[in-house]
Amino acid sequence: MVLIILKKRIPIASGLGGGSADAAATLIGINKLLNLDLSDSELLKIGSSIGSDVPFCLIGGTAIVEGKGEKISPLESLKDIWIVLMKPSYNLLTKDIYKKYDKIGSPCLNDIDKFMKSFSEKELLKKFSMIENCLEKIVEKDHETISILKKKAMESGALAAVMTGSGPTVVALCEDFDSALKVYSKLSKEVDEIYVSKTCSKGVEIFS
Repeated sequence: MVLIILKKRIPIASGLGGGSADAAATLIGINKLLNLDLSDSELLKIGSSIGSDVPFCLIGGTAIVEGKGEKISPLESLKDIWIVLMKPSYNLLTKDIYKKYDKIGSPCLNDIDKFMKSFSEKELLKKFSMIENCLEKIVEKDHETISILKKKAMESGALAAVMTGSGPTVVALCEDFDSALKVYSKLSKEVDEIYVSKTCSKGVEIFS
């Protein structure tokens, strides 16, 4: 029997993959705690059976994820990109957003191949404005908060702002820490939850 005490830091139903990250951490932890010696491929297979985002959370870093989340192509890692996460007061269920998406179809215009053509950390800073979330326009139909937060983040100096996952959190990507703090201070009264963070190059890590 294993007793797990979980302290949630990532808001639930926010489009940030908190549940998937918890599942990935649990798999890694149990594998080590019980000396199961499961290989990475075995952990990925188990993770895929739990949820579409779990395999990526096991690997982390920067990657193209395809299929149902099981096809992961690692890219040059983008670390220490400063971001501001803005979570509105309401929650959204992923299944509901995808149902609407299936009815409407993809509203995205950007070409992922074009975006990835000269992918590197230096180039990405110039390409942030190309980032798009195909679910965003669907959510915006019922929640204008998304477009308002994006607009205000850009006006505050963000390089780009986009909804995360199935929403409703909006992430603002910033050039440096000072820029992130400026966005944070400008929008801190607009949402219930707001955080300054940065990207990392790894998935789950064990600290002992």
